[in-house]
Amino acid sequence: DMHNYSLSTSGDYEKYYIENEVMYSHLINANTGYPTTTGVRSVSLINARGAYSDGLSTACCLFEHSPNDIQNSPLIGFLKDIVLQKSQLVFVVYSKDGINQIITNAKKGEQFTLLDTSFEVVNI
Repeated sequence: DMHNYSLSTSGDYEKYYIENEVMYSHLINANTGYPTTTGVRSVSLINARGAYSDGLSTACCLFEHSPNDIQNSPLIGFLKDIVLQKSQLVFVVYSKDGINQIITNAKKGEQFTLLDTSFEVVNI
């Protein structure tokens, strides 16, 4: 039952600009002052509190991800340690350097159908 829950999505798929064929996100890395280049394209999560889910979905976009070393990925650590403690469902779309992943706690085939076969599902 999803009554009284909020869905929040953050990402770089809508608000960005392109200069010299390079896409620059509107999400800024606070450590560098430059647009984020993490490869996290969008984060959607369901939480009982809208402000909380909005902040968490944006924060996830700023974490680096190690797609070839899931156990040591800062993004996966943040999702497990913080996000999943308070959220019901999370979907992260990651695409960088030819690696495309959907990172989620949802069960493929039971809770969602993956239509783009160029993406690998990573369950957390």
